[in-house]
Amino acid sequence: MNENIEELKNKYFRDETPKSRMLFISINLFSIIIWIFSIFMILKNHKKDKMFYIIFISGIMVTCFFINRLINHIELDNSVDMHLGADYRICQTGPDALSKEEIEKGAVGLVDYDCSINAWKRITSAGTGYRTGAYYITYTIFALVLSHAKLTGKSNKTITQIMRYLLLFGILAITASRYCTEWVLSVFPLTLSSNFTIMMSVLASLLLVEIISMF
Repeated sequence: MNENIEELKNKYFRDETPKSRMLFISINLFSIIIWIFSIFMILKNHKKDKMFYIIFISGIMVTCFFINRLINHIELDNSVDMHLGADYRICQTGPDALSKEEIEKGAVGLVDYDCSINAWKRITSAGTGYRTGAYYITYTIFALVLSHAKLTGKSNKTITQIMRYLLLFGILAITASRYCTEWVLSVFPLTLSSNFTIMMSVLASLLLVEIISMF
């Protein structure tokens, strides 16, 4: 019986954990690199005042958050998903859960379709949430900057740089969230969209502080 189960696993399922882990690691490494680069560019010509250190400390905190995510994926135990894909133990079970009679009839696994529908709804809802969040952050900050410039006639390189990366991260977050349409594979663009939305939220807060400090 055990030999039959192992044969079914090897024939109909494959272990996606190592590939998934490498993809998550790559996503978080990319997020760390682009975040550090953006903070560096924002601070490059900024004088070392209070705002400089606020931006610097915020940059370090977000970097540490992404590094923590990276470490979590590196330390992930391969045995969690066994021989099945990333949705194993969520909405499907492999031959381990089948009876001898079911295996003899040709069954290789069980799928819970109610679970699949709920999971699909959660994924699409999360993707829509990130997309909507990125849109409203971009729209609100853009309107704020335009209003500030019109009322005061003031601007500076820091505001311009922060706006530049806010818009870049907004485009990337919205684009990534549009690819949340492929069940389990949606987890990857969802993670990327989540990271860019976090970057946008922090930059939006820094931009607000910078504008207030100009009054």
